[in-house]
Amino acid sequence: MARYKLKPVLARDPEYSGAVTIGTRQSAPPEEAPGPALRDQGLSPVVADAPVTEPESEAPAAETPPTPAAPDPAASETTPLAGAEPSRPRRRAPKVTPAPEPTPIPEEDAESEPKTNMVRVAVNVRPLARQAERIKATGLRPQDVLKAAWRTAVAGYTVTPSYVEAPAGKRAGGATFLYNTTLTVEQEPLAALAQANDPLGVKSAWWLIRGQLEPTFWAALDDLLTRLAKPKP
Repeated sequence: MARYKLKPVLARDPEYSGAVTIGTRQSAPPEEAPGPALRDQGLSPVVADAPVTEPESEAPAAETPPTPAAPDPAASETTPLAGAEPSRPRRRAPKVTPAPEPTPIPEEDAESEPKTNMVRVAVNVRPLARQAERIKATGLRPQDVLKAAWRTAVAGYTVTPSYVEAPAGKRAGGATFLYNTTLTVEQEPLAALAQANDPLGVKSAWWLIRGQLEPTFWAALDDLLTRLAKPKP
């Protein structure tokens, strides 16, 4: 801001009356030359000092903030941010394999003969008492000897329509010589045998066919024991 020095009053202005005039204030015209009073007295006018302009302080240049680099999408997926909790790996849901649809069973041809129904019979057979000593003499496991003889006896067996009573004979006792197994036979002849000989339905299926199988089983066991008793060459 420019500074101006006040001018000292050197002479009285005759035109100044000292009266205060109320009205519109008019600005005084600029002084181009010293007044008559100054010229008469040979005084030089006081020249106001040149306005001193204070140097404006240089404002520091505003720093341009650095442009942040574009984030790398690949790095953002793998590198966690500073201070952020590391993300846990996602567990993939196990693949569920659909269960295979059941294959429909084709219907039997009307012209083809229907299959014969089969039934399983529980069997508990014993050797004769005289055969028990021969079985021990083989040195083999009694259950294995009885199983081999039974397979030979029932090979190709079919239920006969006539009932055969169980033969008389002393059978071996004890759990060692009791052979429990099952036998699959045709249902129709077994049902016909039961209808004719067990009208009340209180007998077991093994009771119905026991007389047909026990003699065959004892005969097969005798043949097996004879072969096992022969000396080896």
